[in-house]
Amino acid sequence: MKQTAKAHIVYFSVIIFFIVLTNTLGIGCPLLYFFDVPCPTCGVSRALLSLVRLDIRGYFHYQPMGVPLLISVWLMIHIKLFQHKKIIYAFVLLTLVVNTFLYVYRLLYNI
Repeated sequence: MKQTAKAHIVYFSVIIFFIVLTNTLGIGCPLLYFFDVPCPTCGVSRALLSLVRLDIRGYFHYQPMGVPLLISVWLMIHIKLFQHKKIIYAFVLLTLVVNTFLYVYRLLYNI
């Protein structure tokens, strides 16, 4: 249990450091800032905030893979809790494949 708590503290610390650093420097998304190309997860935060506000249209506009990506991250962090790891890996892999196709589609059609 202590190891899981330490891991959560490390994860949250890295996330908070990244958010503070990018906001302080005014960068936002580093990939977009430095290379003028959005990252495959661009819009997840805005999509999830839209979903919390029950703005379904906004959610799908920003990043329709927001919830599956969030679930995938949670599952991979807590993979030790599950017996059927192959199912978890299959879900995460499927999520990444679908997100990659959506990313390429959005790049090609400037959506």
